[in-house]
Amino acid sequence: MDGTAGSPWAVAGLDPLAGRVFEHLVAVRSADVTDVAAAVGVSPAEVERALRHLADSALVLRIDGTTPRWVAG
Repeated sequence: MDGTAGSPWAVAGLDPLAGRVFEHLVAVRSADVTDVAAAVGVSPAEVERALRHLADSALVLRIDGTTPRWVAG
């Protein structure tokens, strides 16, 4: 995911969706993919791609469990 010019997250190398996902996770203790998708208004598949990018950038952490959850890290 490349940063999009004009996005406040572009300087961090994040596209607008990844930025919104990260902002949501900063605001909540933790969330699963469905929670994040509902909060940012996109499909769970789009959120999963954004979360993988954020995890690769060491900005979020996955908490394993029956339903995996994510936290800003």
